Amino acid sequence: MKIVHFSDTHLGFSEFNALEAGTGLNVREADFYKTFRTVVDAVCEKKPDLAIHAGDLFDTVRPPNRAITEAIEGFRRILDAGVPLVVIAGNHETPRIRATGNIFKALQAALPKARFAYDGEYAAVEVGDAVVHAVPDAPTEEELQRALGQVKPARDRVNILVLHAGASRLAASIQSGEFNQHYVPHETLLGFKDFDYIAFGHYHRHMKVEGVENAWYSGATERTGINEAKATPGYVEVELPSRRVRHMPVEARPMIDFAPIPCHGLSADDALSKLKETLVGKVDGVIARVVLDRIAQPVMAALPPTELARLRAPALYCEIGFAIDQPGRTTGGDPLSFNSLPVEFERFLSEYGSDKKIDRDAIRGLGLEYLGQVLNEGAG
Repeated sequence: MKIVHFSDTHLGFSEFNALEAGTGLNVREADFYKTFRTVVDAVCEKKPDLAIHAGDLFDTVRPPNRAITEAIEGFRRILDAGVPLVVIAGNHETPRIRATGNIFKALQAALPKARFAYDGEYAAVEVGDAVVHAVPDAPTEEELQRALGQVKPARDRVNILVLHAGASRLAASIQSGEFNQHYVPHETLLGFKDFDYIAFGHYHRHMKVEGVENAWYSGATERTGINEAKATPGYVEVELPSRRVRHMPVEARPMIDFAPIPCHGLSADDALSKLKETLVGKVDGVIARVVLDRIAQPVMAALPPTELARLRAPALYCEIGFAIDQPGRTTGGDPLSFNSLPVEFERFLSEYGSDKKIDRDAIRGLGLEYLGQVLNEGAG
């Protein structure tokens, strides 16, 4: 049996207020649609015996119409290719108040040949010789554990468990920082050791669940933040009963988290020169972050905001952070790290009032000019 297992497509995700020239669509929102279509294309081409989406199809409980349309069109293509499809809800699309309603109910009505599991309701789905035990995210931890308690392997069948949650052994080393995320105890997972495969969603990096021989995270199809810069977006192909699991990368927007630039004892000109060496010609169209490490406060203030903006301009988004050098600081901790006023101003402007029609470029230019004047006066 061949399976395509993917998750965490986060359709509807958007940030930075950068728009595509032709469509007017948020660039990052379009990125997530592109990687979703890439996986759909792969499923339609390879025609596995089953396609599984392990949660966080959407980025929010109330996804935009475009995201809903993308999901329906993509899943319809999979079904039209003759591939059975099982989709569970993740924490991003599970409302914590049932009265809110669940978008998956609408998807089920639109795509009756697929099977959608949501609101913590366990579903056993028969697909050929296999039974897919679908356990979606639930409004509460108790409801999730109750659903897991209903899962029983079918005799003489291929048994596949689909979950969207953290694994307790990984919680200490991998923190997603998401609101109301749930964890499955390691002992609970060991209770499913006789299952042929456990398809996990939630963590955005592809990995095998520690200490559980039959469980894998597929990883996300696109990165949602710079902390995921080293992750490789993609999906997995699974062969059963051999349990051969192969991660298949998909092309996504590059993210670069540069090594910190040592700035102790440097002048503003020297620090700016090192920053140029790091960024120039390397950030076109990417999302990037670089930190000027152990930089003196007066040196940071003397860096020209307009020059910093010019260095960031080729990137879709480039964060320049500062770890301030603090003479006399005792050892035993990282330097206090925060961003300069120009950086924080640009971040605020990029996030403020995305639904408001304002001239952001004009405001950014004036703001950087005024901040530059103030900071330069302070440095003098």
